[in-house]
Amino acid sequence: MKTVPYTTSTGIQIGVRYNESPKPMPIDDPDMEYIQSLLIHSGAWHRQKRIEQLIHKVSVALFLIIVFFYMMVQK
Repeated sequence: MKTVPYTTSTGIQIGVRYNESPKPMPIDDPDMEYIQSLLIHSGAWHRQKRIEQLIHKVSVALFLIIVFFYMMVQK
């Protein structure tokens, strides 16, 4: 039986965070979260997420343009 963490022949450690105590370290690496989301969620979920992000950016840009033109008219 292999002990935790198990190191593969290519040098990848599996189960490095298994014995953390008293609580696990926070996961704050955006790349790691992105890769895990690619493996967990479906393609439709990712398309929906991209559409939501695009709509949010367009809405903010449109709001800023409206505020800019409103300020120009007030002068």
